[in-house]
Amino acid sequence: MTIPFGCVTTFSPEGYEQYGRRFLDSYVKHWDVPLWVYYEGKTPPELVHEEGRVHWMPLDADKDRAKFMQRHTDDGIKDYRFQIVRFAHKIFALTDPERIKEVECENWIWLDADIETTEKVDEAFLDEVCPGGFCGSYLGRVDWHHSECGFVSYSKRYGGVEFLSELRKIYTSG
Repeated sequence: MTIPFGCVTTFSPEGYEQYGRRFLDSYVKHWDVPLWVYYEGKTPPELVHEEGRVHWMPLDADKDRAKFMQRHTDDGIKDYRFQIVRFAHKIFALTDPERIKEVECENWIWLDADIETTEKVDEAFLDEVCPGGFCGSYLGRVDWHHSECGFVSYSKRYGGVEFLSELRKIYTSG
């Protein structure tokens, strides 16, 4: 069975305490889309269990990520735009080749775990913000020098899965 949308997020144990719990509570309340949560470290103590909707994945099990973390550091880098380790967790969660291979999904959506959803998110809304005919969609900004990447979608039909594979290769190849 193919699902039209699937969401992915990640957080550390500290992130879970700071914002992840609120993210999950609001997600379960307002979304009907399956969510894959990649957690760092030990399993969060109070897992949100929604049968078939929330899937818990240990990010530390990703061998490519482990190798990357051994080779790179953000020590001394003040500008967040160059902190590759800080944002690598997102990339490895989003590009998990096992999930992408096993789950038939038309559109993978990345959601930052500090998002709080306050209104119902349904398929009609997602069809509008993830229009067909494009590899991906994102939240553009008119008053900032780069886009907001807390919500980004990737369409399987229009090359999104191939894009994610190539994105992972950038991190694994160095």
